[in-house]
This record gives sequence, structure tokens and C-alpha cells, in this order.
Amino acid sequence: MRDAENESHEGKRKNESLWPIMRISHTRSRYIYELYYKREAISKELYDWLLKQGYADANLIAKWKKPGYEKLCCVRCIQSKASLSLVYP
Repeated sequence: MRDAENESHEGKRKNESLWPIMRISHTRSRYIYELYYKREAISKELYDWLLKQGYADANLIAKWKKPGYEKLCCVRCIQSKASLSLVYP
């Protein structure tokens, strides 16, 4: 994650500089989601702790549990234009 954050942003658009970080976040969240919901390899307490500590994106995992959102890459992809303007002026 630090390597992705410290990577040079020269010549990249603002969104392109965030892609490596989003990819790592997605991968980590998906791994924790699969450990808890698919393989049932971790306990509820560990799962809650991982979410609380920020190791996984709780909003993204909540969307993955709903039908039709199984392959969603990030919550930002489904936000409306109006809500994006409030977050990213």
C-alpha cells in the first residue's frame, strides 16, 4: 500500500493516480469477504475487528452481499453524479 501511495503521479490524471490504491483496497476487502462469507474460515469477532480497523471496506462488502453487485469494484462506481459532487468538488 505504501508503494502505491508513494508512486510518482507525474503525467497521470487525478483518477489514474488512485487506481493502484483502489485495486489494493478491493483485493484486500474481497479476500476478507471470502474468508468470512464464502469459506467461513474466520470468526465474527475477527471479521468485525478487521472492518473496525479499516482493513476492509464495509460498504463495499455490504454491496457484494446483494444480488447483482457481486463483481462491483468500488462503491464510488455506483454513486450518483450529485453525491459525487458533494464529496469531490
